[in-house]
Amino acid sequence: AAERALTKATEKLAIYSEVLGKVEGWGVMIASRLIASIIDIRRFETDAKLKAFTGVHVLETGKFPRKRGGEVANWHNDARQALYLIGDQFNRRPNSRWGKYQREMKARLREAHPEVVLGDNGKKRYTDAHILKMATWRTLTRFVEWLFKEWWALERARSSQELRKAA
Repeated sequence: AAERALTKATEKLAIYSEVLGKVEGWGVMIASRLIASIIDIRRFETDAKLKAFTGVHVLETGKFPRKRGGEVANWHNDARQALYLIGDQFNRRPNSRWGKYQREMKARLREAHPEVVLGDNGKKRYTDAHILKMATWRTLTRFVEWLFKEWWALERARSSQELRKAA
């Protein structure tokens, strides 16, 4: 019953019916998690602020953020988890728009890093799994930029319709 109610409520939202619902791999459960985290796109003036909120930004050091022991994450956990889940769906749907982009990223990263490297800490870097993870998060970064543009366009269209109705 709760799942039906969530599906019904999510499908009524313009951001789901007009944008997210058309992306292959999105289901109501993942989409509702991201929509509930963001709430209102007007809270974010730039795509950089949305990327930081969702945890797909790059730090000043040039590294991708990750949770470290004793540190507080500066992103919304539900938003980042929803993105992780949709990134997995992109990988499972290699012929979708975002699946193709992810495969392109994997190819570029493998070309840039053809060999597995042993780091200073003894950990292997640029293994196939590492390349996949890097490609997935880079794809998600581009996806959040795209989502920001689409959601803002939807908000502007709604605002202009409301202004026309009021006039």
